[in-house]
Amino acid sequence: MVIPGCIPSRRKTGDSQGGSNPVCASSKKPLLSGGFFVPPPCAPDPQRGLTPRPSRRGLALEGVKRPKGRQDVRRILASAVAVLALAAASSAWGASTTCKNAIAWQSARKAVGTYATIKGRVAGTKYASWSNGSPTFVDVGVAYPSSRRFTIVIWGENRARFGAPEAKYRNHVLCIRGLVTSYNGVPEIEATSPGQISIVG
Repeated sequence: MVIPGCIPSRRKTGDSQGGSNPVCASSKKPLLSGGFFVPPPCAPDPQRGLTPRPSRRGLALEGVKRPKGRQDVRRILASAVAVLALAAASSAWGASTTCKNAIAWQSARKAVGTYATIKGRVAGTKYASWSNGSPTFVDVGVAYPSSRRFTIVIWGENRARFGAPEAKYRNHVLCIRGLVTSYNGVPEIEATSPGQISIVG
């Protein structure tokens, strides 16, 4: 494509029509960048109404990668932090509960509304498969129906993770970690992972 006042260059990466990029005739010597002609911006072509696309400074050499911007770095850092946080949480949740700072089952009522570790011997277990939610009850200290008991509740949706908890924990001394709540005046913890419960006796 020839534009008044311009001469075509030999650069092979021309316009979309397969022609050559124009170089202003006012420039006596072509500008070189990495061995390529870099023409300055020219005036529009009055016959076609098109303005030649100016060269992009810093991109004369093909194959040169542009450095990543701040957004890319921030995205990488955010992803790394999220992965590390998830790994730490998973590790902490999957680890077996210990009896460090555990309180006796008799004091469980005082811990309602907080996360605590409760320790005591299992006095009775029951798998209520016919009941809503198919819960397994593990009573600590004293058995049902005494209101003095402390209860571990394992719902049916989580039961497979524990195997057969009503047999697994029967007559053992346990330490259970979790949020202590109250149901009909009886303190309890809902266990969703075997890592919350340790057999210590």
